[in-house]
This record gives sequence, structure tokens and C-alpha cells, in this order.
Amino acid sequence: MFIVLSKLLMKRHCLTEKAFGFLTVCRAAGDGIMDSVERVVETLNRCRNGDFQDALDLFDEMRRFGCDLDTKSYNYLLGSLCKKGRITEVCELIEAMEKLGYLPDYVTFEIVIIHACRLGSMDFAIEFLYHMMSVGLEPQITTHAAFIKGYFWSGQVGNVHKYVVDMSSKDKYSANMNYNLLASLFHKSGRVVEARNVLIEMIEKGMKPNFPVYMRVMKDLFKLGKGDLVADLKAKFAKFHSSTGNG
Repeated sequence: MFIVLSKLLMKRHCLTEKAFGFLTVCRAAGDGIMDSVERVVETLNRCRNGDFQDALDLFDEMRRFGCDLDTKSYNYLLGSLCKKGRITEVCELIEAMEKLGYLPDYVTFEIVIIHACRLGSMDFAIEFLYHMMSVGLEPQITTHAAFIKGYFWSGQVGNVHKYVVDMSSKDKYSANMNYNLLASLFHKSGRVVEARNVLIEMIEKGMKPNFPVYMRVMKDLFKLGKGDLVADLKAKFAKFHSSTGNG
């Protein structure tokens, strides 16, 4: 049990005393405490190895004995399913959660979206984003970053730009970060002119580029002999200094 808990801690899976209420219930029902511990450990190990039906059966048994479950319990299984790429079962598990009254929280959607974006399953990820927003949960910076990187590295440049533009009107708090991330990705991939275009677009919308990103783009444009683009970007960026001085 100690080894299992240590591994869960290393993976930052947080457990409370509720996670072990099942042990005392089993003991009261006639099972020995060691037998109960073994059952839990075996189920955790099977869940880690991809045998999720046993874990679901254990959840059902826990409910019958009156042990409290919560959304975090299901999030643990969702994370394991995503890592195994078992997308169909992810959908089925979320549907089962909702039918049983366990409402998905931000972590639920974050787990699914990030893993889907890493796999390049962007249509699936965007579907979950809309589901997330429909229940009143706002995407966080990490959610936006997952989409931007997912679209970009899967070669969907048009879609990544559309995502950044659309989200700039829906979530103004993260707009600056999203544009800067997109510009940085273009720069890292050697597409310096496109990185510059992103910076120009955000400046024209009143957003100040991240200075290190701006400087890296400027230097590489200069190396490419794009002096006219350097001068234009520098002139547009200068308005932030003038406005600061006036303030």
C-alpha cells in the first residue's frame, strides 16, 4: 500500500481519507482488512495497466456500501484512459459520470483536452471545449496553450490562427498570451516573417508583444535582410513606449 501511495504522490494524484473508507466497510461486511487492502491495491494496479472495468466495478461496489465518490475519483480513471488512447471509453465514462450526478469539473475537461491535443485529435478536443463552455466552465491558459500547440504542430496553421482570433473575443484575459505563444511557435519553427505578422496583428489590436519574443523576431528578420520589416515592426512597437512616457 505504501508503494502504491508513493507512486500516486509522485504523479501528483491527491487522495483524501475518503479514498480508504471502503476498507473499513469491507471489514464490517466480513472481509479481513488485509483482504480489503489487497483488493484495492490489485484494482489500482489493474487500472494502471489498462483494466478499467475492474475499477468501474469497484466504484459501483463502493457506492452500494455507501462510500462517497466524487468527480476526482473519475478524473483519475479518465487520466489513465487518455494515456492509453482509449477515447471511446473516455466519452462513455464522462456520460456515465453525468448520469450518476457527478458533474465534470475543470480538471475533467483539462485532462481530456490536453491529451487529445497531444495526439492531434483536434476535432475531438474542440468538441470537449464547447461542452466545457456550455456548462459554464471557462478555459484556462493551459487549455488555450494545448490547442495552439496541438493545431500548430499538426500543421493546421489556418485553424490555429482562427482559434487565437476567436478566443481573443471570447476570453480577453488570455488573448495576449495566445498571440505571443503563436508568434513564438512560428519563430521557433523558422517562420520568422509569419511570426512578425502575428506580432503586427496583436499590436494593431492594442496588445503589447512579449519583449523577448519581439527581440528574437527582430534579430532574425535583420539576419534575413528584411530591414524594411524590421523598421516597420520597430515603429509600431514604439507606440507602447510613447504611451508609457505620456502616462
